[in-house]
Amino acid sequence: MLYSYILLFLDIFYYSSAVLLLYIGSLMLVLYLKYFKEVEHEEPKEPAKFPFVSVVVPLYNDEKNIAYTLSSILTSNYPSNKYEVIVVDDASKDNSYNIAKQFEEFGVKVIKLEKNSGAAHAKNVGIREAKGEIVITIDSDSIMDENAIRNFIPYFEDKSVAGVSGAIRTQKPKNLLQKCQEFEYDIILFIRKILEKLDSIPVTPGGMSAFRRSYVLEVNGFDEKSLTEDQEIAFKLQKHNYRVKCSLESFSYTEVPSTLSAFFKQRVRWIRGGIYNRIVHKEALSLKYGDFLLLGFIFDFIYAIPVAVLILSSITKVFLLKPYFFVFKISIIESTLVSLNLLALLSLILIVLYFYWSVYILNVLRKKANTGRFRKEEIPALLVYNFIYSSFWIIAWIIVFYKEFRREGYIWGTR
Repeated sequence: MLYSYILLFLDIFYYSSAVLLLYIGSLMLVLYLKYFKEVEHEEPKEPAKFPFVSVVVPLYNDEKNIAYTLSSILTSNYPSNKYEVIVVDDASKDNSYNIAKQFEEFGVKVIKLEKNSGAAHAKNVGIREAKGEIVITIDSDSIMDENAIRNFIPYFEDKSVAGVSGAIRTQKPKNLLQKCQEFEYDIILFIRKILEKLDSIPVTPGGMSAFRRSYVLEVNGFDEKSLTEDQEIAFKLQKHNYRVKCSLESFSYTEVPSTLSAFFKQRVRWIRGGIYNRIVHKEALSLKYGDFLLLGFIFDFIYAIPVAVLILSSITKVFLLKPYFFVFKISIIESTLVSLNLLALLSLILIVLYFYWSVYILNVLRKKANTGRFRKEEIPALLVYNFIYSSFWIIAWIIVFYKEFRREGYIWGTR
């Protein structure tokens, strides 16, 4: 009898979660239909003036990428006397610092820290040293597009704007996992642009974002305790009634994990950092700040719930009830089909529609980046992304629950 109640609870929880998932999906569809033309046809503006800009690069154990990153910044299509480059080496143990030092002859300023303290601390050091009112932070494994700085500047003509997230895209994928991340980055970028319309941008990515220096200093910079300081700063700036925007034209190309172990390490850090940020800024759920950060909170958590509960329900039915098949007259097939109901069917329809929506989004971003259109050869990979890739996030959440249960300390770093 106890097993029956357990299954009933899991099924009810799954059904209610599916309803909420459909609601959120429908809401996203409405927002998409309302804003997609505006987003699709938005063109980059020319700067009215060219303020001095500081580009800050936090560096840690990235000897294979730092030269490419710095070279891309130095070939920017922005007046060379109007920007500086500051590298903050966070006590690297490899040859990163020496490679960065070679760029001092091109005007790059290199600062070496004696103790490794994480990306947030390195960014804070760089921002304090910066001369420009506009500061761009970029990871040491990212390649800056030549027009990125130029396309950031017009957003800051609005004095209420404190930060602008860049258009982070992946470098050329070499395997299926990286291909799925390529799709993910583009789709998330497009959704982030739509959320801008509701003042709900939840993150200014470390891959490349721009900030108004005085506002960042006013809120005491990046939180050095957070594993995802690029998200925390976005919450904090909006809590202080500043606005965060998203540029679809300021491109940078970042290196993404090529193995599952590296992937899970990165995503677990993202999730744990997100939990910390929401606890620290729990008052951001209030609408008194004039935005809808609450919407971003919901998006980050709700999609994993129905799938996780469905998997848990199925596993429970198959393994927990296996000795009692004759008593409950349940078979493996029945335990699998029990969750196939109208809501699940509607969810499947939503996923199919999402596939076509994904193709549209990918084409919009590729047109802006001048990288061609979606090809039919990519259909299998996109199907894997839509139907299988999301389960990786569930695994990451399981790892997070385990680490939080054991109260494991936060360790920054993905390399």
